[in-house]
Amino acid sequence: MYIDKTTIIGAIIGIVIFRIIDNLNHGATIRWDRVAIIGNWILVIALIWLIFIVIKRLSNKPKTKLKIRKPFNLQSLRIEAQKEFSEYNIIERHGQILICETDIRGEFRELVFVRLNTNSPKRVEHKEHFLVASYPYIPSGAEMRKDFSGLYTKDKNSKISDLNLLFDRAKKEFTEFNVLKRNDRIIILEREKLGQIAQELVFIRIVSEQKIIRLGSDGKTLIARYPYVPSKEEMRQDFSQSLNQY
Repeated sequence: MYIDKTTIIGAIIGIVIFRIIDNLNHGATIRWDRVAIIGNWILVIALIWLIFIVIKRLSNKPKTKLKIRKPFNLQSLRIEAQKEFSEYNIIERHGQILICETDIRGEFRELVFVRLNTNSPKRVEHKEHFLVASYPYIPSGAEMRKDFSGLYTKDKNSKISDLNLLFDRAKKEFTEFNVLKRNDRIIILEREKLGQIAQELVFIRIVSEQKIIRLGSDGKTLIARYPYVPSKEEMRQDFSQSLNQY
């Protein structure tokens, strides 16, 4: 059972007062000089206790954390874009940040133009072959991912797709294997051995259906379908039983 400090102190004071009254009823006399000394000691103890309580409360007071604001410049914007869109090329050009992908000829293809403009509200416009985004502040990577995802251009390959994000995550997680992007799927293969063809181990696709992890018709290849982009940890767990054999 919990008893607070106030109750304990009150009980002690009550017992002391009761003993004094009881002694007086039995003929005891009061030595006022001693009472004065005891009173002074009580005041000193009370003052020390009060100072202790004040110091304790001040030390327990939550400290206000100073928010470090990101510098409002293209360098800060570029850092945010590089952290979030590591699967793309991030270029600074003519006072704006470009998010690009590399086509089959090795040339950059602009997907998104990101600008900073304090004089206008946030705006994301869908142009013919790319997106133009303008922010009056430095957006977070998560905000940009949300703003740019799901927006298509006439060329389907020009969208910031979940497939590229999936490819980037799989490549970083399964460094002990070869990871390829082929059409609409990601393939995890064995490392090539001298004189042998690398075996395909896992096929990963992003679909609108529910999550499915199953063996293919050959009984060896794993087929993985996700209605979202899985995390690296989730893929490692889903594929561990099959990949641990290699």
